[in-house]
This record gives sequence, structure tokens and C-alpha cells, in this order.
Amino acid sequence: MARYSKIDGDYILAVTDGGEIKLDVGPNSSGGTVRITGDLVVEGETTTIETSEMKIEDRIITLNQTNAAISSVPGRVAGLEVYRGSADEVYFVFDEDVENGPGNLLGYGAWAARKVVPSTSGSTLLGLQTNSIDTKGANLYLINQGSGAIVTVEGCVDYHENIYPYVTPGGNDIDVNSAISKPDALVNAQGVADYTQSFFQGRFQDKIQEGTTTTSSVEVFDIEVAGALDPSDAGYRAESQIEFELDGTVVSRFFGDRVQLQHIKITDTTISTTSASDLVLKAPGTNNIRIDDILHLTPGPFENDANLGVDGDTTKPDYPTSGIKVYADTESVGGTGLHFVNSNNKADEVISRNRAILYSMIF
Repeated sequence: MARYSKIDGDYILAVTDGGEIKLDVGPNSSGGTVRITGDLVVEGETTTIETSEMKIEDRIITLNQTNAAISSVPGRVAGLEVYRGSADEVYFVFDEDVENGPGNLLGYGAWAARKVVPSTSGSTLLGLQTNSIDTKGANLYLINQGSGAIVTVEGCVDYHENIYPYVTPGGNDIDVNSAISKPDALVNAQGVADYTQSFFQGRFQDKIQEGTTTTSSVEVFDIEVAGALDPSDAGYRAESQIEFELDGTVVSRFFGDRVQLQHIKITDTTISTTSASDLVLKAPGTNNIRIDDILHLTPGPFENDANLGVDGDTTKPDYPTSGIKVYADTESVGGTGLHFVNSNNKADEVISRNRAILYSMIF
């Protein structure tokens, strides 16, 4: 039967030092309940609870509660310990000495899962298993210190195939013309390598460029694209070509039927200039310019030749400022049709051997 005792004032149960006060409500399997209706204050050093299951109604559990005026955790670490028998203990703790963000951007202090000891020094980090991390729109910093560390998806079989549309599972070819199934996914190195290789297979970039102020480049202009632009557009070209630029200056162009190198144009077997300047053949030092075949000179006038017609005669070149010019013209008394004009403006026909003998006999 129930017994009720009401005590005026405080009620103190005291035993000798080292003694024990036990509230016995019967065996564990069918025992009763010890109910405390007010607050429970335990002032000892250690509280041991040997129940198999503990239920706490409070929403917040406060650790490291102290009456002292503090600004950080005494001992720098506070948290939970999981006892594992003969195996190493594990901890989930808040460590005041952990840098938060790169270069301690967010200040000291962070949560950590550790094995062996709760402090930073000498501990081994443990993994966390979850499927979502919410930063509330702030940056997510990974690793933050050291060198040589990586973020990896090792252990996930063919992770990259979950992102890119591979032609054959387990292969390396990606259908780059198909949509990526998960455009917001983080890619791994294998996926990037496969996509890059697949993208450039059968594709040619229309321009390769280096430099900033005065660029050097190789650029392709195709008439299907460049010719369809407005003529005032910088990319407009009247015909397909490959253009080479060095330090901001176009030095050569390759067309379907000719090549231009600086002011030299090569069309099939014809070499000509693209500007009003001489075509110069030069062999430095003691070397010579050698022609290992027949030299054929055709008579003028010549197309776009600025050295002809200055004096009104379009069939003969003007005299040079130095040296001599040799050209073909109508055969005259010399019997060769090979003419010259020198820097003294002396023009004449080179005489043939037979004509020279004949004239020597006559005169």
C-alpha cells in the first residue's frame, strides 16, 4: 500500500563517506518507477546511467555547462563518445581549434567525427553518411588545407556514365550531340577526358590563337560561313581560305587554287607578287641562282607590271637605276629577239653568233 510523508523544510538523507543510497523498486524485469516531480541536480563528478534505452523529452541537450565566465570550450573540445568495448572509442565533437573554411575564412571551430582521441592532435577522422548538405546558399568549402588531397567518387562504379550519354557502356566514346542527362552533376576526371576526346573527334576548331595585344593565330574561313556574312563584318571572306597571322599581321593565306606568303603568290606553277615590288631571287654568300632547265622569256606587255609604260612604251621596260634588265621583244637586226636596257638607258638587242659573223664580214 502507498505511504505518504510530508516534511516541512528540507529533507536530507545522509550516509557515511563512501556509502550508498539505493532506491529499490524491485527486480529489473518487473521493477517499478522512481519519479521525481521537480528538478534533479547532480553535483558529483560522474553520473552513470545503466539503462538499455534512455528517452529525453528536452529539445536541446547542453554539454559543458558551467557557472564560470568562459568564451570557448574548456579543453577546446566537447561532444559525445561512443564506447565500443575492446575497439577504439569514437567521438562526435565540436573542436575550437579546427579552421573553418580556407585560410580560416569563417573563423575557428567546427564539428568533427573522430576515432581514438577527441582532440585534433593524434586523432583519426571518420566518415559521415548522409545524402544532403544544405549551406543555405553559402559557399561549400572542401579540404581547405594541405596539398595533394583530392575530392573523389572512388568506389562508385562508372560514375561518369550516370552523367554523360556514352555510346557503349564501359567504353570511352560519348555522344556529344545528345543532351547530358544530369546537367547539374559534378563530373570526375574520367568523364572530362572522355568528353574532350569525343568532342574533338571529327571536329576542327576554326581558330587557334595565342597572345593578347598582338595575337598570333591560324584561322579557317569557309565560304559557307564566312561568305554568308555581311562584307563589312571582320569575319567576311569572299572565298574559302586558311589565314596565318603573326603578331597581328597576316603573313600567309592558303586558298583552294593558290598560296600567298607575305607578298608572294603561288598559283599552280606560277609565282608572282601581290604588291608593286620586284620578285627577288637571292643566294647569299658565294652561292648562285641556278636554272636547271630552259629559260623562256615572253614579250610584253605584262599584266600589272608597274615598270612598263612609265615612258609611254608598254612593250619595253624602263631603265633600271642600277644593273641591267633583259627582256624579250620583236626580233630585229640582232636576230635574237633578246633585248636589254641598262642603267644608262642604253637599250639594244643582243646579236646572234651568225649575225655577228655576217656583220664582221660585211664591215
